[in-house]
Amino acid sequence: MFYSDSDFNLNRFFLKDISDSLFLEHKQKMLRKLMTLLSSSECRRKLLLEHFSKNLSTDIGGHKDCCDNCRRFLRGDIQVKTNYSKDAKLLMDVIKALRNDYGITMTVSILRGSKAQKIPKYILKHPVHGKGLHHSEKWWKSFAGVLISGHYLREESVPNGFGSTVSLSIKGSRWYDRFESDPDGTTIDVIPTNDMIAYDKQQQQQK
Repeated sequence: MFYSDSDFNLNRFFLKDISDSLFLEHKQKMLRKLMTLLSSSECRRKLLLEHFSKNLSTDIGGHKDCCDNCRRFLRGDIQVKTNYSKDAKLLMDVIKALRNDYGITMTVSILRGSKAQKIPKYILKHPVHGKGLHHSEKWWKSFAGVLISGHYLREESVPNGFGSTVSLSIKGSRWYDRFESDPDGTTIDVIPTNDMIAYDKQQQQQK
């Protein structure tokens, strides 16, 4: 059972005992899919069925007996794809600055301006440090999960150790290069997760 992020971290810890690289990659992929299912604001039934088949009927979802997200949709909480290109660029800037040596938790801590002892000293004076204060820690971690699910980022377990590192995938690197040359014409449109939506609503109410 998964009740919080710590449960997923514990599951990642046990992955270190897997010596078969292909099986490890499979377990990591399944864990990420489960995290996506639990955090997504899309129809959960559709996400589950897509795991088994891509040839699905177009009428799946959208009614009250389907899932909690469909009920939210019927209440008027309609979620649409949103362009998060600037936030994606910030997140990727930190990952690149960290030389792909750390995971999401460290990346988000730096975005949020942490000066904890665990933060690499060279990054404290880097321009990216503290650039993500406009979102909460939970928002950033959830957004990172969206980018991993969208294959812009990739996670790899630390060999014979605990945790994982994050880096830009080939798709993410190509997107990053396009954004560098044409920031106004390069978007990254994703459906926000429930955690992202909740935080954004809270921010709007405080304005």
